[in-house]
Amino acid sequence: MTRATLALLAWLAALAPGSAHAQAAAPAPAPAIEAAASASSAGADRSGPPAYIQDSASGGGNSQSGILFYVEKIDGADTRNNLDATRRASSNRGFDLQLGSAGRPLPAGPMRLTLTGRMVYGAPIQEMFAGSRLYHVTGEVAVDLVAGRRYRVTGVLDTFRREVWLEDTVTGQVVGTKVVAPPTRELAAELQAADRYTCCNLHYGDRWISDANFAELPFIPPGARVKITGWGRERVHVNVEGRPTSAGVDYSRTEQTREQFADRIFVRDDPRPRIASWPADVQAAIAAGKVRKGMTREQVVVSLGLPRPDRNPDPSARKLIYFASERAEFDVDFDADDRVEGSRLQAACES
Repeated sequence: MTRATLALLAWLAALAPGSAHAQAAAPAPAPAIEAAASASSAGADRSGPPAYIQDSASGGGNSQSGILFYVEKIDGADTRNNLDATRRASSNRGFDLQLGSAGRPLPAGPMRLTLTGRMVYGAPIQEMFAGSRLYHVTGEVAVDLVAGRRYRVTGVLDTFRREVWLEDTVTGQVVGTKVVAPPTRELAAELQAADRYTCCNLHYGDRWISDANFAELPFIPPGARVKITGWGRERVHVNVEGRPTSAGVDYSRTEQTREQFADRIFVRDDPRPRIASWPADVQAAIAAGKVRKGMTREQVVVSLGLPRPDRNPDPSARKLIYFASERAEFDVDFDADDRVEGSRLQAACES
């Protein structure tokens, strides 16, 4: 299986048999508490130093949401986590969300963990009005903890990806399997009519794919299935792998129409077979959204996305200008053979 296909499968909401599938139920209220240290795991090694799992959180503040990733159960038993700590810290503070911290020592050895990622607010009424945007994912994974090792529960919760996993804090490697939430049944059904594919790595914000394609944003990999569902002012509405979003022209409206932009980023032919024919190191760079010396112009575009026409009037020029963020741009330089000879943004270029 190619790296391009693996990257897409990792992003997609459907997992292969044997993977940890997410539960579709809505977030449940805070569970009853049972100390993690008392969890009984068959085969656990209590003779050596314990392993340690830390929950993680981001966001928070007055009228702001937060995102929590935590251990909900250990071998089926409820455990204290940062959801409980956040609720305690935010009690009687109205809309002011104060994030709490939680972690637990655990005996080394095999066990089953229920991992959860969810968006939270300071007040229950905020969660009521959030509706479908109150992202949530939960599922059980089998892990084998190493004595003395530290782990972190982390993940991604946004318009496209709803994933939670356990990772080694030193190596960053996933322990066990990722829990990935599938798209809703209604949206998945719409994909039966999908007739296009993402051309390349497309960076996205909150339900928006811009012609800027800022490198600092997460991206949808090439080959994701796309169905155009409608048109708006300077934008196209699409269903990408079962999730609705829009794409539009923010910066190059004099250089291209919305229809031209849509045809450039949502193509008729699946690019994955083409990517599979490229060298392994090139496929790895594309999967990471980076470039490396020696890549062709086509390979750069697949990895970094289409360069903005307003800043690149000649797409065959020896230098292409890309943007890491709204205020940071970088160049990709090509040699006489039209292959990458360097980039002026270290984060975008592998040696």
